[in-house]
Amino acid sequence: MANQALDTICKQLRDGLSPKERRGFMHLLKRHKELTEMDKITLDLWTKNHPYLGIAYELKESFFALWDSDSTQKAYLNYHV
Repeated sequence: MANQALDTICKQLRDGLSPKERRGFMHLLKRHKELTEMDKITLDLWTKNHPYLGIAYELKESFFALWDSDSTQKAYLNYHV
């Protein structure tokens, strides 16, 4: 669901982009821990040019951090950070 929410935002922006620019959105659906250094640079450029994408990406990553928590207590603490 977190990826779907981010993808919805991406689709709204994609309509005005060229096919080459659209390929950059693939990086937004990757988990931050899976990004290569080049992916991180690309992601940084996209989120600087489109701040609401950066917010959506960070919210997605925050959700997955909760999901990845190995205990309810850690998830609760991460939620309240």
